[in-house]
Amino acid sequence: MLAWCDQDLCEHLTSCEALVLNPSNHLQASKFCRVNEVDLEITSTIARLAKVLNVDVNVMRKLIALTVCIHDVGKALNEYQRRLEAGCREREAISLAGHELISTWFAINMLNSLDEFKGLDNVKSAIASGILLHHVARRSILEAYLKLTYSIGGITEDDVENMVELAFRCCKTLASYSSIKDEVKARMLYQRRLLTPVLDIIRYIVNNSYSRYGELVAYIIAIADNIDAHYSRHDATARGIIISKLCRV
Repeated sequence: MLAWCDQDLCEHLTSCEALVLNPSNHLQASKFCRVNEVDLEITSTIARLAKVLNVDVNVMRKLIALTVCIHDVGKALNEYQRRLEAGCREREAISLAGHELISTWFAINMLNSLDEFKGLDNVKSAIASGILLHHVARRSILEAYLKLTYSIGGITEDDVENMVELAFRCCKTLASYSSIKDEVKARMLYQRRLLTPVLDIIRYIVNNSYSRYGELVAYIIAIADNIDAHYSRHDATARGIIISKLCRV
């Protein structure tokens, strides 16, 4: 599976997760980024999230690392992989708009399957909102939703299988939660038959005031995503504020 042309999706997710778990260790060998500044930016944002959501800071870092690792699992859909393979081969424009909605759907089902987060709707709302917003600088949620509903015929059993297997294979932070794998899959297989799971996600997030902290979650996703995109696949589109602020272009 591809994250983008010439980059494996699992490698991308693993690299993003490692950057959040231990920024200094992950970036030290690259010598591209200002390690201390990246570490401070990630650590201070996690600390703020832990405070406003009333979660232990170490638990919060682990949860954010997991969030960063699953932020692109929606790209595992067969339709997105088809577009990537064709677009990369023919050097054509590629649109993966809507994958953030699918990734958010996966995240909510995963968090709802974890006993330690049952009842913690504020935490789940912030996490889900962060994943949903991680491409908001490029397109609105409405645009992502419309492109998803108009261009994806439906979510297949293979799509669900691919997303679940990808996450549990690639995310270090999910290693101790293998027991929920079948539950997550069962939830998603049931919901994919419904007509409104994506709309339900949007309503769930909008109706919780803590979703505003999703901006902080999205910021950390953007740091990890942009740094990995810039230096792993030399993506010039990642040369934005984050790269110019924290890394050498």
